[in-house]
Formats: sequence, C-alpha cells, structure tokens
Amino acid sequence: MPSDVSTFCRVCEPMCGVFATVEEGRITKIRSNPDHVLSRGHFCKKAAGMIDVTYDVDRVRTPLKRTGGPGEFTPVSWNEALDDITGRLTALREREGAEAFATYIGNPPYFSYATVLGIDVFKAALGVRWHYGVAGEDSGALAAACEILYGSGGLIPKPDLWRTKFLLIAGANPVTSHGSSFVEPQVSQALRSIGARGGRVVVLDPRYTETARRGTHVPLLAGSDAYVLAALLRELIVQGFVSHRFIARHTRGFDVLRQAVEPCTTEWAEHHSGVPAQLLRTLARDIGTAESFAVHGRTGTSTQRYGTLATMLLHLLPIVTGHFDVPGGISFGWAPTDPSAGLKDRGYGKHSSRVDRLPDTAGLLPSLALINDIDIAGAGQVRALMMVGGNPSLTSTGSGPKLDAALQKLDLFFSLDLYVNETNRYAHYVLPVTGMFEREDVPLLTFNTMLRPSLFATAPVIDRVGEAREEWEVFYEIGRRMGYGEAFSMTPRDIVDQVIRQSSVGDRFGENPAGVCFQKLLDEHPNGYGVFSELPTGVLEAMIATPDKRINLASDELLSELKRLHHDRSADNHDYPLRLIGLRETLSHNTWMHNAGSLMPRSR
Repeated sequence: MPSDVSTFCRVCEPMCGVFATVEEGRITKIRSNPDHVLSRGHFCKKAAGMIDVTYDVDRVRTPLKRTGGPGEFTPVSWNEALDDITGRLTALREREGAEAFATYIGNPPYFSYATVLGIDVFKAALGVRWHYGVAGEDSGALAAACEILYGSGGLIPKPDLWRTKFLLIAGANPVTSHGSSFVEPQVSQALRSIGARGGRVVVLDPRYTETARRGTHVPLLAGSDAYVLAALLRELIVQGFVSHRFIARHTRGFDVLRQAVEPCTTEWAEHHSGVPAQLLRTLARDIGTAESFAVHGRTGTSTQRYGTLATMLLHLLPIVTGHFDVPGGISFGWAPTDPSAGLKDRGYGKHSSRVDRLPDTAGLLPSLALINDIDIAGAGQVRALMMVGGNPSLTSTGSGPKLDAALQKLDLFFSLDLYVNETNRYAHYVLPVTGMFEREDVPLLTFNTMLRPSLFATAPVIDRVGEAREEWEVFYEIGRRMGYGEAFSMTPRDIVDQVIRQSSVGDRFGENPAGVCFQKLLDEHPNGYGVFSELPTGVLEAMIATPDKRINLASDELLSELKRLHHDRSADNHDYPLRLIGLRETLSHNTWMHNAGSLMPRSR
C-alpha cells in the first residue's frame, strides 16, 4: 500500500514541507503539505524533480576509481577506495605536512546539516588549513559587509516582509529564489500583503524580474547599484530623514559617513547608473516618509565589482532612518544559538589563500585561489584535495581550463558527489553519497534566517540507493583510519541535538519538559514547531558582535571603497560596451539538477 511520509525539501533555502508517497520502498510522488508550519502548502517543482535525481541511471551508486583518462572510471569496493585514499593521504601528509591537503565544498552539501557539521569536525581533527568553496563567488560580499557592520558574517539582517510598508529590493529575485539570506516560502504572499497594507515594493534591477513585476521596477545599468544606493543615502541625510536617536544609541561614525557621501549626488548617480536624478530624490523622500522600511539584496548586489560596498550601503538606508530592529524594518531575528558564535573565526579576511593572498569569507577561500595554490610550488602547496558536492570548473571560478589543468597535477583528488561532473572527472576517486530523501535532516543552514522562525526535522524517507553513504560517515571513517578516532566521538546528530536542546525552546536535557529536541521534532511535530509567528525584533543589543556593541557606519573598508568608486573610470571604457548579469531559475539550482528531465523541458 502507498504511504505518505512527511519530510521537507533540501534543494534550496526555503526547505518546504512536503509529503513523499512511497510504494514498495520507492518514491513515486511529491506533493505539498498544507499543514507545514513554514511553507503552508507551498513547494516548487524542484522537490518533485529530486525523484528523477534519486533514481537517475547516471547517478554514482558505487565508489569509482579512475583507471584511464578524465572521466574513465571503474567501480571498486568502499574498502578498496578508502584504503587507497587514506594510505596515500597519510603518506603525503607525513612527507609534505598537513597543509598539503585541502578541502572544497560546493552549495548542495550546505543543505545537509550532518555534512556541514561533519566536515568541520574532520577539518579540525586533521588540521586542514586550506578550505575552499563557493562563498567568495556567491555570498562573500554579504558576509564581508555583515562582518564590517555588525562584527560577524553570521549576523545577516532580514526584511520584515509581513509587516513592512515599504520594501526596497536590489539585485535579488525572491519570488523565484524564495529568499536566499532570508527564508520565506510564502514570499509571493508576503509581497502581496505589502500592497494590501497600502505599502510599496520597489525593485532595483537591470532585468524586469519576476519580483520586479510585483512592484515598481527601477532599471539600472548592471553593476551600478553602489552609485544609486550612495546617492539615496546622501539624499536621506540631506532631506533630514535621519533617526538621530537610533544613531546615537546604536551606531558610531555617522558624522564621518555624512561627509563621505556628500559628493554622491543624484546627478552623479544618474551618470553612472542611468537612473534619473529626480526619480532618486523622489524615492528617497518616499523612503524617508514611510511608516516602516525594509531592504533586501542578494546575488545581484554581491557578485559585482562593488559588491561589499553596495551591500553595506543598502543596509545603511534603514539604519540611518531608524528602521532597524523594529517591526516592519530589518532585524537579526532569532536563532536557536548565537548565529555569530560559529563564525568567530569565519568572518572576512580571517585567513588568506597561499599564493594570491585572497581573503576568505565565512571560512571559505575563493575557488579561484585554488588554481595557483596547486600550481605554484612552495611551503603549503596543495597536493591533495577532497571535493564535496562541488563543480567549480563549470560554475565558480571563471577559469575552468586553468583549474582543470591544475587538478591533474594533484597527487590525490577524491570527490564525494551524486554525479561525475565537469570537475571531478579528473578525480582519482568519486564516492557515492546519499540524496536528500535518504538521510535525516534539520534545516541547520536556515535556522537563523527564517522570517517566521520554526524548527522541524525529518527521518530518511527511503533506504539508500546503491552503496551511497552520508558525507559525514565518509569523513569520520577516513579520520578514524588515519588515527584520529578520538576526535570523532560525537556524531553530527549529537551536536545538532545539543543545539536544539539548549535553545530558548529546547528541553534543556529535561529541565524544560515542554521544550523540544531532535527526536521530539520527529515524533511529536511532523509539521514543524513554530517558534515565532513574526520576525522577532528588539534583539540588536543582545546579538550584535562588535566590541562596543555598535554598528560601524564609517569603517575603513567602506570609506576606501567609496573613494575607489569615485575614481573609477572603467565604465567610460567604450571598448567593453556590454555587461553580463545572472538570473534565478525556478526549475534549476546551480548545475547539479540538470540531468533531471522533468526540470529541463524544451520550453526552458
């Protein structure tokens, strides 16, 4: 008999609650869960498309050893693969030092709590210094901006969509992404609610996006956001829409900031962005007179020349007007644990790459740095690499052929993935991992980004396909075989259960019987546990991580970037008249779902 199993999707940030129909151990259908505490019946086709991924004939189902050229693999046993990997890795580290081994993590693994926690335990046990990933090419500017303003890359303010009267979106398309840096599966409904309250949604974007169609579209030249946002900030100050009370209590450096943006006139912004000066002056007045005001920016403001500056300027708009940490503004919200705690050593520029000295963001070095760190000899040269769910040759670095050439120089390269892809085709081993329906999970990535904070969990829906293992199990097994067994005494389940139990809604290991833990979420709350029905406010002083507990309005980074912006003449170079932008797709997520036929229709 078919049975419906409550679970949730782990393709992207919303993590929508769904039902999986299972017949004879096989998933046959995915449908919405109207009672899920967060998604309330919303889900998109990607969740159903994961059925295709789960049973794809091209999926890696057994460990593969490269026995020929790139992409030429032969199935082997787990024992043979791990014996060879650990033996070669141990010998290499003894010969070259611990720094010879690096790790790389892509986007999909971040939606598995156990993978994120497991790789941290693994890196700590083995003393891994070089850790690369997609943050530098994706969210690096956002993490850097939050580190500079609030003291931690983990403190990302969210827009209070359900209560705001004025929302300014820059370089983001949440109707398609359903968040990204904030989580709200019901984002379309939330945007409609702004209009129903008599409010406005204004979208700064070079493209007439799905989100722009829901409000007022202000088109601008790609990459010119910083000009527009600096001019808006100046206009708010000039027109007197400044909350001196909030500034005096929660910030420092306002007078310096005011002087720094004085040259940022609306005419200057019009020249560089194409947005009419009068429109910017009117927009500033509308923002300043709004009852409440929130902002949101994402990849469009992050992945550009002035990404960090644009992100900081966007945040400064509600800060100087006093719409921070109040209903309808932006707020840090809630998390079961201090969101900055795990990022004390993972802000901006805490470490740098070996050769090019490129800074890390949120603990990840840019993919681009990996090329020279492999290629160029010297102390700490990368000679072995473990890649988890990544495909930087195709998507991340912009230097695919150079990276491909570098990867072939490695003494050991092994990958944990669902597929053989454009990057790991050069690996010595590709190891099969579980898909989202084959593992338990909690939304660890999004605990502190939900506009309506909630907790929920899922058990595995089906048995593992083929010989797939969870990534953390592979990390732990490699570590144990290399003699680091004591470091792996706590499983990821143990760690995340402690986080939940010690939270404000946790059972405190029995002290609060009404509270929750991982097992209670599974057994007693199949539709999730609602923590707050709205985005919490009044948390700024408790959560901000700067030494003086104040927002830094005039950091050296912001001032130097404003100066660089004023002296930049690259836009006047007519030899390069075109500008490249990206876009979100509802039916796709990076590169790892492109083999699913249901998500790649001819009409795409």
